[in-house]
Amino acid sequence: MTVVPADDYDPLLNVRLPAERINAFCERWKVSSLAVFGSVLREDFGPDSDADVLVEFRDDARWGLWDVIRAEEELSELVGRTVDLVERRAVERSENWIRRRAILESAQRFMADDSATILDLLVACRRIERFVTGVDATEFAAREEKCWAVVSQLMLIGEGVRRLSPEFCNAHPVIPWKLVAGMRNQLIHEYD
Repeated sequence: MTVVPADDYDPLLNVRLPAERINAFCERWKVSSLAVFGSVLREDFGPDSDADVLVEFRDDARWGLWDVIRAEEELSELVGRTVDLVERRAVERSENWIRRRAILESAQRFMADDSATILDLLVACRRIERFVTGVDATEFAAREEKCWAVVSQLMLIGEGVRRLSPEFCNAHPVIPWKLVAGMRNQLIHEYD
């Protein structure tokens, strides 16, 4: 993973970013994306201000509440100030649309690793291929466990696509990224 910017201080973000240690943190905690929001991006950010950090974990990360608190404490030590670590999924699911929009629209990414997400997508595609190889449409439709296995992988693919950086998606316009992400939404609402 690469932290952007690579130097230790970014005046836009108002925080010290020890790149090598942040990279190790992201590897250890299976982080696919880090962004900052809130006061860290404003002029009123001071020495006593905390840093609001929006985090996305990879699909294979299975962290509980205590794990996220440990990650928050570790990141606080790395940047030398209190960090409020907020999971992007929690913000996206918030019923408070005003706060949700403010956070998601203002968040500034300083680390994104599209390669990890692309690998997640590839693994899900290979699983689907394994589930359907040698099975005709009639047999597939009759085997509920196969249907659910494929649906679960399609949902993971749709979720993963939503984590890709805009730069990556724009560099590969032949793939209908919004349609793939929309597929996940349709499947979730249909199978609730």
